[in-house]
Amino acid sequence: MTKNMQREFTNRYELVAYLNEQFPDAAQCDDHISETLGGRKAVQKAQYQNDATKLIKELGWRDYWQRLYVKLGDGIWEDQEEYKTGYTVGEYAPELPQDIRQGTSTSILNAPKVIEMKNIISIGWNSWLKRHKESVLLFDSIAAASEIALMLNGQWDGCNGVIIVKCDEIAVNTATKLLEAGWCYQGASKAVLDRVTTDEILRRYAMGERNFINANLRCAVLASVNLSEINLSYAKLSWADLSQANLSFADLTAADLSKANLSGADLSKTYLMRTNLKGADLQLADMRGANLSSANLSEVNLTDADLRGANLALADLRGANFHFCNLNGANLTGAKLIESDLAFARQ
Repeated sequence: MTKNMQREFTNRYELVAYLNEQFPDAAQCDDHISETLGGRKAVQKAQYQNDATKLIKELGWRDYWQRLYVKLGDGIWEDQEEYKTGYTVGEYAPELPQDIRQGTSTSILNAPKVIEMKNIISIGWNSWLKRHKESVLLFDSIAAASEIALMLNGQWDGCNGVIIVKCDEIAVNTATKLLEAGWCYQGASKAVLDRVTTDEILRRYAMGERNFINANLRCAVLASVNLSEINLSYAKLSWADLSQANLSFADLTAADLSKANLSGADLSKTYLMRTNLKGADLQLADMRGANLSSANLSEVNLTDADLRGANLALADLRGANFHFCNLNGANLTGAKLIESDLAFARQ
């Protein structure tokens, strides 16, 4: 078989002739041309749901390898990853020694490198046992999560998460590299994701996408933009400029908005549970009916902010500036604050 594979054919008979030439042994077994057409008609002819599922998976893998070939060309025949054994390719002999092949070697099992290999295998096996349960992977876009779920036979959660029974990190890294995406395990102490540009957020939002969970938008300039109902939970938005932005009904659960500029922003009915707003500028912000339970609002500027009906239960409000802030109907149960700080607030 040649490395430069032919990819386009005028008809099925030209394809059969090419396969006969490249795979003569296979042609000797069966040169019958199936009457069943491929593509959509093949799916329609599937008798059972399992047949259709199997076909879709096969099409997904075909698409994966085609993309890999387009990207790597003849490099697809070469190793894409270093060996995980701790040795380079050059340290391996082309063939096994005769005594090992015959099973007569007695010293090989006590050789230093073999003992080291045993340890490597043991560590790898124990690592696999610890992660044999389902793994939830988070990707930096919904599109990447959807495609990788198909490539790796995972379960897409409809957002940017993929559930995989047996996580092969090499396969995940290869797939994400191909799609130029970033990923991390759910619950990772620190997600290492590339920064999302302002233009990309606005473009994807305009196309109807709303889920940007865990997005890295530190120092982003999103002043006066409409991001109503966006999901930025767990997002990194420290030092971001969101002044005059429309974030009504948005989900900012557990997001990092420390030192962010939210002056004049519309945060009405917004979910801000456990959100870090330490040192943020919220003057003149509309936060009516917002849920700020357990949020960190220490040292924030709430001058002239409207917090009517907001839920501030268990929130940290120590050192906040409440000058002319409207707290009428707000829930302050269990909130951490100095009562004297509320002297200038409107209640």
